[in-house]
Amino acid sequence: MFVRQKTSRGGKIIHQLVETARIDDKVRQRVIAHLGESASLAAAIQECEAKLERERGLLAKSLAGAEEVRAKWDSKGSKVPNDLAAIRRMARHNWDMKFLRNALWFAQQAQKKIPLLEGQLARLRAAEGKWREKSET
Repeated sequence: MFVRQKTSRGGKIIHQLVETARIDDKVRQRVIAHLGESASLAAAIQECEAKLERERGLLAKSLAGAEEVRAKWDSKGSKVPNDLAAIRRMARHNWDMKFLRNALWFAQQAQKKIPLLEGQLARLRAAEGKWREKSET
């Protein structure tokens, strides 16, 4: 196993963890993990963990902000719609609804990214295990 350095179309240098195997008398290379701009597997894992924590923090902050707006409206005796389309319509004229719309949008985006980052982190940790096994033998 080795780390391959490539240049992307945009000119960025990216790294891949590659495994080499001989199949039918031919050498084949298989990409185990994409490390991105990180030069090592450990750095890629740290970067992925940091992204994951950032997204979790953004999700918590967005949901807290949304609850704050809902509580403010409930204290006034007004109802906040649960329908995102209704919130969007109300956001044209009301700053609280604009904030709520944005908070819910950010929360939705974070909820999409968190499982993807968790999967990426799991793949990187599995690759780290393979890397250790190969280096020990």
